[in-house]
Amino acid sequence: MRREIEQRRRRTIRLQAYDYTDQGSYFLTITTQHRESIFRDIIDGNMGLNEAGRIVHDEWLRSAEIRPEFWFDAFVVMPNHIHTIVAVATPGSDARSRSLIPDDGVMRRPAHSLGSFVGGFKAATTRRIT
Repeated sequence: MRREIEQRRRRTIRLQAYDYTDQGSYFLTITTQHRESIFRDIIDGNMGLNEAGRIVHDEWLRSAEIRPEFWFDAFVVMPNHIHTIVAVATPGSDARSRSLIPDDGVMRRPAHSLGSFVGGFKAATTRRIT
């Protein structure tokens, strides 16, 4: 039986007028859908990464290799989320590249932004886990 989870309205801590393609360091928390604990298991009294957790861990390390526009600092994979510090290494070169809706009318995340990175990371890990 599927457990119904109440949809809560969270207050965003994102700054509305801030350009997240700008250089800077950011503390990120990326959570699982419905905050389900799927990354760690308790085995013989010790908590360790399970297969899904190892995938998240490996994809995070892979991200550092394939995304030169970001600098990756410490991270930790928890049972239902990941904490990390990420820095944007280079600012966007053109204000038009940061627009969510370019001239063709198709909504996109700005290239080299935290949003594009997080979206790509979540898509890659989801594909490998499911």
